[in-house]
Amino acid sequence: MAKVSEAVGAAPLVGGGQTTLHSHATGGAESEAVVIKSGDTANSTTTLSDAAGLSFTALANKTYLIEAWVRYATSATTVGIQLSANGPASPAFIAGLWDVNAAQGTPDGGAFNAYNVQIAATAAPFTTDNLAKLWCLFRNGSTEGPWVVRFCAETTGTVTVKDGSVLRYRQVD
Repeated sequence: MAKVSEAVGAAPLVGGGQTTLHSHATGGAESEAVVIKSGDTANSTTTLSDAAGLSFTALANKTYLIEAWVRYATSATTVGIQLSANGPASPAFIAGLWDVNAAQGTPDGGAFNAYNVQIAATAAPFTTDNLAKLWCLFRNGSTEGPWVVRFCAETTGTVTVKDGSVLRYRQVD
């Protein structure tokens, strides 16, 4: 279960436990919410799986700006992380990218324009408290459903998305 941060006096947003952090008093449709992951999720395969707790319900025909700060650990510094996303059927579009530091602080990352695209980072700078950043512009189609950060190890080993990782998303229409 994800912890959800709430601004003082904020009204709840439609969906699974998210709260509104910002909305326009002039009647604009923009709203923002933050989800904080509780508990760890490990993956010891090179097959993408859900980062449990880093998700939200995407409403039909809505556009979102999405950011995730993914705190992760690896079984060895030679094991990198792959990040992607999954969501409701038939999105209008999805355009995303992610960034990490590989060994010795060398920038690495990937991009995606569909669900479950895998691009591997070459290594991890540390075995604990690594940080990856994911950005996504997403317009949902006519099917409401969960949008979730996905991850896996880029080679033999284990990657664990850690407690305290943060997903922030803003519905912009």
